[in-house]
Amino acid sequence: MRLNEYQDELSLNQYVHELSVNLEKITIENYIGYFDEVNRLNFIKHYNMDDFPYAPITLLKRLLRDWENWRDAPQQSSDKEYKIFNQTIENHTFCEIIERRANDHENNYALLNHHAYKIRDKNILITIDGIAVEFSNLADKHSLIQWFASNRIPSRIFNPHVKHKKQPKKDEAVWGKDASVLECSENEAQILLNSAIGDPENILYNYDKSYKKYIVFRRESANERSITYHGYHVALDSADVPQPIKNRFDNRN
Repeated sequence: MRLNEYQDELSLNQYVHELSVNLEKITIENYIGYFDEVNRLNFIKHYNMDDFPYAPITLLKRLLRDWENWRDAPQQSSDKEYKIFNQTIENHTFCEIIERRANDHENNYALLNHHAYKIRDKNILITIDGIAVEFSNLADKHSLIQWFASNRIPSRIFNPHVKHKKQPKKDEAVWGKDASVLECSENEAQILLNSAIGDPENILYNYDKSYKKYIVFRRESANERSITYHGYHVALDSADVPQPIKNRFDNRN
């Protein structure tokens, strides 16, 4: 095997692996993912399956199995003019995102830019018949999680519970002296809640680097716009945090 072939094989595996890791981070999120089947086919046709292992191509298809090919029901219009950097584009994913973004004010839209475009701007601006509309350009491993934390619908709201506040001795009889305590401020807890992982319908978890403890968030109530949780800290060896969750934080850090 020649070196350049090995390097190409390594690059393909790394590309698909990184995408897998990114999508795994948002498995708990409620979202609809769209992809461009033409783009996917153009990508894989450059790899000769006689020379390259089939596994990464199969994995790529599996990763997108729950996503929708926007070309099955495109919303962009040939009667409209779409431009980026003052250059006309058509029949393009950018046109599709911006058309949906312009017509749907109930949901949020972003592009997972997995080495697809060299545009590094935080937002990508497209004009539709001269009217500017933009969407988020998630071009690094941190921006995907942060985008969901800031744009999640319904949003997560931290609601402090008096049981988990540091209690004076006289109140121990009410809540119990062994009640778990919220160590951080309410604002810090809200930030940790935004990026917490687990089961949004029941319990979420995060690792608080400031206190070197886990923080557990228990769901209280929900409506169309928000879900409320209260929370408290536990030690790193606490059985309150499942081992698979601990492993994910170990891998993240």
